[in-house]
Amino acid sequence: MSERFVAELRDMSRSAERVHRSDATWVSELAARVRRARRRREVALAGVAAALVVGVVVSSAAVQRGAPPVPPAATSALPGAQVTSVTGHSVCTLGLVNVTKVDGVPRQVMSFTCDLTLSDPRVSGTEAVTVDARFYGPSASARWTTQSAVLTTEGGVWRGTGSGAMDLDGNLPALPGDSIQMGVLHYVGEGAFEGLQLTYSFAGRMDGDNRGYDIVGWIEPVG
Repeated sequence: MSERFVAELRDMSRSAERVHRSDATWVSELAARVRRARRRREVALAGVAAALVVGVVVSSAAVQRGAPPVPPAATSALPGAQVTSVTGHSVCTLGLVNVTKVDGVPRQVMSFTCDLTLSDPRVSGTEAVTVDARFYGPSASARWTTQSAVLTTEGGVWRGTGSGAMDLDGNLPALPGDSIQMGVLHYVGEGAFEGLQLTYSFAGRMDGDNRGYDIVGWIEPVG
């Protein structure tokens, strides 16, 4: 074996040793990096856990100090919840009556003062109504509309309009001989009752011992 060949083998051996040593160093450094990354992750997790513990302690302390509870979410009123039905009775006294004719048709402008006793105190009080009635023969039956209508209660005033019918000859089979009247009145509140409206229907006798009107209606917001 020549000396040159032997020298080349020695050089190759030294080179392989250097490569081996370099690979070992790289593996060692990689392991060190892995260990450092693990330690940083453990420190970060420990910090998060500490923050969570502090938050729980603070929240518990706030509850023990009587911190105000979270208010419930607002809910909308159920449909119809703001409508109030009313029932009752009224007795009316006939005041001034102005009798004329319009195009040959008898006309009576009649004023009534009524005491309303209803199931809701907001609409129980004194009612002053003036109606314009037109009588069409052959019987004394008329249809009417209001010229004015004011309901005064302890809480405030209602103003409105209305329309209806009456028969003065007692021609209804159910109430023979009785003068009867029926109609619908619609009021809008003022003052304390602003924003509310009252609508009621009524029917009954205009005269006699049992005179008076039965009423059914409702109070609700305007609009």
